[in-house]
Amino acid sequence: MKRRLLVLGLVALGLLGAITVRVVLSSRAAYVSARSAEAKGLAAADPTARARALEDAIVRYRRAARWYAPGNGYVGRSLRALSRIARLAEMQGDRRLALMAYRAIRRAILGARSFYTPNAELLDPANRNIARLSALVQGGRRASSADLARLQAWHLAQLRRSNAPSVGWSLLALAGFGLWVGGGFLLIFRAITPDDRLLGRRALLWGGLVAAGLLLWLLGLSRA
Repeated sequence: MKRRLLVLGLVALGLLGAITVRVVLSSRAAYVSARSAEAKGLAAADPTARARALEDAIVRYRRAARWYAPGNGYVGRSLRALSRIARLAEMQGDRRLALMAYRAIRRAILGARSFYTPNAELLDPANRNIARLSALVQGGRRASSADLARLQAWHLAQLRRSNAPSVGWSLLALAGFGLWVGGGFLLIFRAITPDDRLLGRRALLWGGLVAAGLLLWLLGLSRA
């Protein structure tokens, strides 16, 4: 039994490692292509070609940032690059491009969110910049300071509205999934003999664990 559990644990660790490697490599590929597109845009003399290249860089940086895994440094690099493009665009008076970059930061952070939010400290500054630029674009040149303040406050309130999953119910769903899967393994390896006989009491015990885990998983998903 211990040997089987050890093998299963090693298989699980191997799969987790393979997934992590895949995520990091995909993030790196998107980051490298984004750097190339950004350099192309900064070097372009034609304004149209420059804008297109920087827009392409923003999209690629966002993809790189969404390939989140703990310890993946390309996520932070991509978010910093997006912030750099946004600041540069604002300095050059290109509010549309700056707004696109700040929105990419927001989407990348929310796209990587699960029961916690990686890089959450960058979300509110991005929201504030999006709200400020959206108010300027919507209000136009003739809008008063009071009108711009009202527009900015409205946009910021909409951006801060959270539809994040409940941490408690999400954890309950994860626990239920663990019980469901773990109970299934125990049912197979502890309640069935090598000659395929079912041990009644053990089958009831581990089968009950499977059922309980399934119910908790479904309950957690429905409320999360």
